[in-house]
Amino acid sequence: MAPYSTLMGDGKDETITANLFWGGQTTLKGGFFHELPLMSAAGAIAPYPGPLRVIVGAKETIVAPQPIAGNQLLQYHEGTGDLVVLESDHDFGAGVSIDLVEKDLAPKTVEWFRINL
Repeated sequence: MAPYSTLMGDGKDETITANLFWGGQTTLKGGFFHELPLMSAAGAIAPYPGPLRVIVGAKETIVAPQPIAGNQLLQYHEGTGDLVVLESDHDFGAGVSIDLVEKDLAPKTVEWFRINL
């Protein structure tokens, strides 16, 4: 197995470009990948006192397993919160159709903002 530095590069300022499955590309600096294993999403959200809505995809394969990983954020968060599980993958079906975003993701997000902000 190749070492981490071989896979992601040694430099935090080094850029890494990846092809996205729907034909686009994204470019991130190496620092993102170097910091990723050092960060804890639950640890970062724990001190936030405000309301929290976590929306996850049941078919998620990148931030997995779901909905367990999403629920973990709520367990460490002391404020009010809820979990919404959608029948989708990591990008909420964006590569296939905008239906899920228009029918579920956007309305549930707007609903949360109306109630909590």
